[in-house]
Amino acid sequence: MQNTYNKKLIEIQQAKEFDEQEEIVKQIDYNYFVEVVGLPKVKSSREKIVNLCRFFKVSDLRIMLKPDFLVNFRRGSACDKEKNIINSRAWIQTAVNIAKEVNTKSFNSEKLKKYLPELREMTVKKPEDFLPRMREIFEECGIAFVLLPHLKNSGVNGAVKWVSEDRVVLAMNNRGLDADKFWFSLFHEIKHIFQQKIKTVFISYTTEKMMDINEKIEAEADKFAANILIPPEEYKKISSLKYVSDKEICDFAKRIGIHPGIVAGRLQHEGVIGQNRCSKLKVKYIMELQHDGRL
Repeated sequence: MQNTYNKKLIEIQQAKEFDEQEEIVKQIDYNYFVEVVGLPKVKSSREKIVNLCRFFKVSDLRIMLKPDFLVNFRRGSACDKEKNIINSRAWIQTAVNIAKEVNTKSFNSEKLKKYLPELREMTVKKPEDFLPRMREIFEECGIAFVLLPHLKNSGVNGAVKWVSEDRVVLAMNNRGLDADKFWFSLFHEIKHIFQQKIKTVFISYTTEKMMDINEKIEAEADKFAANILIPPEEYKKISSLKYVSDKEICDFAKRIGIHPGIVAGRLQHEGVIGQNRCSKLKVKYIMELQHDGRL
């Protein structure tokens, strides 16, 4: 009788654990993982749970909600809802898993600094032309660069996570990005790499910044990205004009060796020109990926 009772208790506990995990899996777009990383198509919640646990390398999906899993979130951040926390962590863990297949050398900060001008020059090229070389540069510097589609309810545009003292993952959302936002985000994340906060996971959101990251660190990253793309002394020359024509933007961009859409985006962001201006100057990147995270 005691054995039967104990067995029944175990069954009740297992059923409870499954129900709790089922609530989590309902909040995850399983088809995303079928399309992006090749998980098998299944219908039952149990199979989805098993497959996702195997992919995320966790024993239980409830771990996705534990405070110390990957990154902490505070109330009031862009990720204070349970479904946002689950999917943000799922997106980051996916990037980390894909990054394991990327061969890199040990991280070298000085080497990365020397490559900054070349990375900036890529702004005038098409993704199919600059991405292969960009990957080479990052791998040479100890950075595993991963492009991933947006995961519903994650709100994540990009992330930087150190996986060891000499290797870092730089992950970015790959679809529907305006070129100016892509390049600003890229150099913003590069600054976080230079900061070498090895125990911190930096996340860029579609709507707002994460509030539990030091504001000074985020401001430094924003300033770095803005100044790399358009040197301050140059920006003053064009932003001080009472009216800036499309032609002046194009001429200015050509002179400093950058895509005109980036100049237009900066002027729009700072209110120098209207949001309805320069639609012909701005381009949108759409990058289709294979299951290994490469173009």
